[in-house]
Amino acid sequence: GWNRAVWSRVKNLYGPLPEFLLVDGDFLYCPSCRLPALPRDGAVPGPSGTGAEVWCEGEDCPRDAPPQLIREPDQAWILQRSLRWYLVLPHRTDEAARETLERAGVAYETLPGLLPSYRLRDTGPR
Repeated sequence: GWNRAVWSRVKNLYGPLPEFLLVDGDFLYCPSCRLPALPRDGAVPGPSGTGAEVWCEGEDCPRDAPPQLIREPDQAWILQRSLRWYLVLPHRTDEAARETLERAGVAYETLPGLLPSYRLRDTGPR
């Protein structure tokens, strides 16, 4: 539920939706990552819109559903852009590191913990 004490501490992290995220006065967000989404052609896609028609800040989301629509964006608040990127980048960095290790043929194991970390195996002097 709503907690006034919590909101008073975090409300400065949010702001109104910036104009560049509005399409025909509406706001779209990705149903997978819940980050802002924009149609590639500038028109709001219909209910059967495909993922190829939409870009989202998460950039690498499964597009099994069309973007969600908020028709009254003046009533919505959004995390500051820098904080949204802070939430998105660790996953991208982790994926890029794993892909690089796999391309190089380096065996690794994921270590337990909250942050992604790996132990490289059988790497020899390389």
